[in-house]
Amino acid sequence: MASSDFAIGMIFLFQTIVGILGNFFLLYHYTYLELTRYTVRPTDLILRHLTVANSLVLLSKGVPQTMAAFGLKHFLSDIGCKLVFYVHRVGRANATVLTWIQHA
Repeated sequence: MASSDFAIGMIFLFQTIVGILGNFFLLYHYTYLELTRYTVRPTDLILRHLTVANSLVLLSKGVPQTMAAFGLKHFLSDIGCKLVFYVHRVGRANATVLTWIQHA
């Protein structure tokens, strides 16, 4: 493995970890607000769903790209590839629809 491949892998890994931690922090924050009987605005519910959709996209694209950057080319089976592709499409569709709803 070349040093540039390792550097790209580390960048993908760092971005994926920071993105997932940020999304789970936001999800925790919005869930905490709802559980403490805080007056929840309609946008809070939309943003909570957006964090879940963004986490699905990060997990379905970030993890496989990171693994490929570290040199693991065929680490998913046929069903695993289909599942990752399906989760990515569902996450993107949810993010698109929720963004459209928020602006409507």
